[in-house]
Amino acid sequence: MFAGRKATFIRLAGCNLDCPWCDTKDKMNGFYHTLTIAGIVQQIPKDVSSVVITGGEPTIHSEEKLVGLARMIHRCSSGMFVSLETNGTNRTPAGIWITCSPKPPNYTIHEHCRYDELKYVVDDVFDVSVIPRSVWHSPHPIIVQPESMKPESMKKCYDLVMRYPRLRLGVQLHKVLGVE
Repeated sequence: MFAGRKATFIRLAGCNLDCPWCDTKDKMNGFYHTLTIAGIVQQIPKDVSSVVITGGEPTIHSEEKLVGLARMIHRCSSGMFVSLETNGTNRTPAGIWITCSPKPPNYTIHEHCRYDELKYVVDDVFDVSVIPRSVWHSPHPIIVQPESMKPESMKKCYDLVMRYPRLRLGVQLHKVLGVE
């Protein structure tokens, strides 16, 4: 929903899944260090209006810490929009915009995973049948995103959006633009 906005990503280490196309696993191996919540917030540039808490998988960290991080961001930067990206396998905190991106093979969404939008990574095995029927009739956006911007995944996403008008196309703009 917020693609194209200037944002800072806070990548929390660790994940409870092992997706073959994970784009953060290699970047985070040995590259992270422990910070306090205040230490994280101090590193947020003042010229952004949006912060995305992601991972790994942020919800493997305590809900208390995630909510505390979001609150401190709001206190230190008035008007800052805070969102969280999750694989949907755990409970999500209240008061934060949640992008839930269920992962194969089961595309499980935990019963206490509250979300504002769904994002499915479209790889060579993805099929729309994994999207729960209830979601098709909900107000939540359903986004399909090509795996690693591969041409065959982009074509598959295009075909899905053309066939199912309820779906939206999502792209990793930083990959299109060559920005990491």
